[in-house]
Amino acid sequence: MLDSGIDALLKWGQSHGAVLDSSIKFEKTENRGVCAFSTRDITSTPSTPQIKIPLDIILRKELSDGYFGKGKFKDADNVNSALKLLVAKLKFDSESTIVQEEDLKAKFAPFIDLLPVGRDTGSVFYWTSEEVSLLENTNLGGSLDAKIDNIIKEWYSTVKLLDKTPQSERDLTLIEEYKTLSKDELVARALDVRSWTSFGAYLWSSIIFTSRAFPHDLIDSECEAGQAILLPILDLLNHDNSAKVQWKFDADGFFSLTNMDTIQEGDEVFNNYGAKGNEELLMGYGFAIEKNKADSIALKVKLPTPVVKSAVEVFGFKIPKIEDYTQFAFNNDSRPSSEATDDDIEDGMIFFINFHNLVPDNLLLLFMFLAKSGFESHPTLRSKLEALQTLRSALERKQALLKQSINMSEDIDPSISQNAKFYRDGQKDLYKACLAEIKHIEKQLLQDHKGQLTNLKKIFKRDEALQDIVEKAFGLETYEQILAEDVADNVLFLWVILHGSLDIEKSVAPEYIIESFKEKLSNTFQDDHLEAFSALADYLAGELQGHEIQSHITAKNLVIATEVLKENSYTRISSDEIIIVDPLEI
Repeated sequence: MLDSGIDALLKWGQSHGAVLDSSIKFEKTENRGVCAFSTRDITSTPSTPQIKIPLDIILRKELSDGYFGKGKFKDADNVNSALKLLVAKLKFDSESTIVQEEDLKAKFAPFIDLLPVGRDTGSVFYWTSEEVSLLENTNLGGSLDAKIDNIIKEWYSTVKLLDKTPQSERDLTLIEEYKTLSKDELVARALDVRSWTSFGAYLWSSIIFTSRAFPHDLIDSECEAGQAILLPILDLLNHDNSAKVQWKFDADGFFSLTNMDTIQEGDEVFNNYGAKGNEELLMGYGFAIEKNKADSIALKVKLPTPVVKSAVEVFGFKIPKIEDYTQFAFNNDSRPSSEATDDDIEDGMIFFINFHNLVPDNLLLLFMFLAKSGFESHPTLRSKLEALQTLRSALERKQALLKQSINMSEDIDPSISQNAKFYRDGQKDLYKACLAEIKHIEKQLLQDHKGQLTNLKKIFKRDEALQDIVEKAFGLETYEQILAEDVADNVLFLWVILHGSLDIEKSVAPEYIIESFKEKLSNTFQDDHLEAFSALADYLAGELQGHEIQSHITAKNLVIATEVLKENSYTRISSDEIIIVDPLEI
């Protein structure tokens, strides 16, 4: 059954020149809101669009410039601030809004009146604290407060540029008190909209733009980057990221949508918002998709600015820029690129993980820089293997938090619970896939570089000199006994000191281990860990009394051995095993 509001909107659009294929019928459904269905089989071509919207009823920047004055909001925080504010006025102000002798409020009423308000938008911004708790330990749950802060600041920077009125002055006082409000109190304020300059009105308009806006450059390639437009009627179509659609603005001033799929009678006619993950869908559109293959996880890495700049200079790391991860309501590939700034570093750098790029090269490169030893001036096999362990450990901690149970109250709207579940499950699936990929990369590296890797088991099996001192020091004869007695680290220390200090015939220690020890031994030495190794040095020297290595078992040499091992090995998470790695650049 056609809703009266939808009927009024369609008739209004057609009276202003909109063209709708007669086979498309709009219906208001119980579970999915407004849907468009085809009453016959349709085989589309680029020359047969289903919907055409004339420029006359497209809400765009020219209208906000016409009402507020061009350049009025040039200092606002968002390029769409003026248009958002205009839409808020059309919705919440009872007075007319005249532009070139035309009342925009009256003109756009059939469109504005049909837009959902408050919780009917599905927006996470209107969720209660109990509902938000369903997002605990997720990206969205952790960033929601910051997103609200950003919108409040954007609203304030916009409304303060208006000519002052008693009402706007009262509205702006929220900036001084919102930090003292609880989540539920702030939501209640936002839902109780009493003026078009209030935060609640601007938040609503922002939600409408996030869920319904199209890029302005579709109708004007010369527009400012990031500008948006609203397209009445066309925005009624639901999303399917597999739908093949064509958007076009023609010379006659019509924006058209053509669904290029073959549509069967009774099928729904879709738009395609693009490949959007559940976080963006839930944030912007109020729903999530089960098993969404476009899902992503945003990892925030916060490091001192000098460290990041050093990673750029030494390893060629590329700093992700703000526009690389700013959330838009649409894809806007035409926005210009810019150089990364300190602001892109100081608040934390964002890296996206998705099913098509489970371990981003740039993210791994940063972790390789953080894992590099003192002598490594280029990415090495060792730094890559260690970086994989560090990244794996960080993701496993996040995964463990996400797996913690949450309280699903029966009082929460079932659709909200379901959307939250789809989102959480998608995040879990992505963490699982990412960790599997990290393990695969490590396994492949170990296979490809067998000749550049060794471990204590191989060392002990071949090194008779080491076997001799281990038996004297610990009374152990096999590798399995070493593991059982938990002295593997100490045995490796002895191995480094043995071959670094003595001229062992048929030495099986790699030359880089020997040279590294000797180099450190000859350097000026200052270390706060000497005291910590004193007891171990005394014990080992006592057990090895009479052996030629005894005089070399000192706290200093033990400290040096730990540094040599640290710079030439990594520890596998899966087995807690130290792997010795050749200093191979990759």
